[in-house]
Amino acid sequence: FHHVPTVYLLQTSKRLSALADKEALDRLRMDYRSLLFDSLETGETSRKSFLIDELIKLKEHDRLYQIQEGCIQIKPLSGGSVDQVEVKFPLPARISPGSYALELITFQDGKGTLLQRETIEVQLSGFTDLLHRLAKEKGLLYGFLAVVVAKLGGLGIGSVLTSRGAQ
Repeated sequence: FHHVPTVYLLQTSKRLSALADKEALDRLRMDYRSLLFDSLETGETSRKSFLIDELIKLKEHDRLYQIQEGCIQIKPLSGGSVDQVEVKFPLPARISPGSYALELITFQDGKGTLLQRETIEVQLSGFTDLLHRLAKEKGLLYGFLAVVVAKLGGLGIGSVLTSRGAQ
């Protein structure tokens, strides 16, 4: 595989098949198959299909690939010329820090049009960020602390098991 998106979260206002025909959806790479088909370097179609299915299962299990059809509500604003769309989706716990593209695509008469594209930044925060920075910037100290924590954990578990009569 090459050039596989790390995260693919798709939310729609209707079923994909109701928004446009298969060709238009494939052109916009709106489903997993069209998104991943060119990313595999094998010519054997049955093998390609199997590997793509397995990758999709893995990514869906980690919640990094999600397609949720019919969950977006579109509300017309007063005046009738513009619609309001509000979308909330939690980012998967396994998402890696980095830049991600967020696209808003509208469909009219079966044709998709990109309305807006934004980039969002995902960053570590809190204790996870502290550990990450410590490992990157002060590797020796991080290694020393990891050994101390592992040793204390082992001693703690050993004392609990010994107090309960384990030999």
